[in-house]
Amino acid sequence: MMAVVYLLCGKVGCGKSTYAKKLKQQAGGVILSCDELMLSLFSEHLFDKHQEILDKSSAYLFDLALELHSAGVNAILDFGFWTKESRQYARAFFAQQCVETRLIYINIPEE
Repeated sequence: MMAVVYLLCGKVGCGKSTYAKKLKQQAGGVILSCDELMLSLFSEHLFDKHQEILDKSSAYLFDLALELHSAGVNAILDFGFWTKESRQYARAFFAQQCVETRLIYINIPEE
């Protein structure tokens, strides 16, 4: 069976990371999280550098997901993918490399 890149989509605090851990147990694979990467490398307050570092971190993790896929390992991207543009970009990025993606939307009530 071919490896898959899972794209976890949902608002802050909706349970993406918890779901990622369950998915890792069920489907196997590696969880890739921009938040965890950035918090492990930088202070919480990046101010005007935040978007630049987020973009670089995302690009690094996308490339890592490709490496995992080529090794036959599922990648679970715990990013959020809040905007339609970010979802379209991710799907197009992986489609160019003939990598199957599965978008998982985690929806919780506003309250």
